[in-house]
Amino acid sequence: MRRFARPGLWSRLVFWIAVAAFAASLAGCIYFTGIEGGRNYAFYLTPLRAWEFIAGGAIGYFLPAVRRLPAAAIELLAAAGLLAIAISVFVYSAETPYPSFRAMLPVFGAVAIILAGLANPDVRVARLLALPPMVWIGLVSYAVNHAHAFVGVVVALSLGNAE
Repeated sequence: MRRFARPGLWSRLVFWIAVAAFAASLAGCIYFTGIEGGRNYAFYLTPLRAWEFIAGGAIGYFLPAVRRLPAAAIELLAAAGLLAIAISVFVYSAETPYPSFRAMLPVFGAVAIILAGLANPDVRVARLLALPPMVWIGLVSYAVNHAHAFVGVVVALSLGNAE
């Protein structure tokens, strides 16, 4: 099989496909959040949340550049990520239409923290998140989230409230 004639062409093509998929997914997410009688298609349909996966995948793309930044800039990136997540935790409420464009804040926060932690594992935020209580929260949070959803479904079905 013949390779592309110009080096880097495949990389650029993949990059622009990812950018286009990110933009299309985010636009769909914004458009389909909370339309039609309160139905929130964007929350449940993976293609409308694909931009979040693409953002996570972009960490590998941006990591070499972030590793070249001064330590202070990496600290600032981690702090900005933590602040973005904290704002979304304390400002968003049950009435906040979500995911929409509002999901960009915690997604950026997570990407920034992961990038900073991979670029320099000694950043303060990474050390904070590596403390045993924080690791424990991370280990059990996924299971607790799914357990409470399961219990909620069982209770709703037993009470005859399937909707």
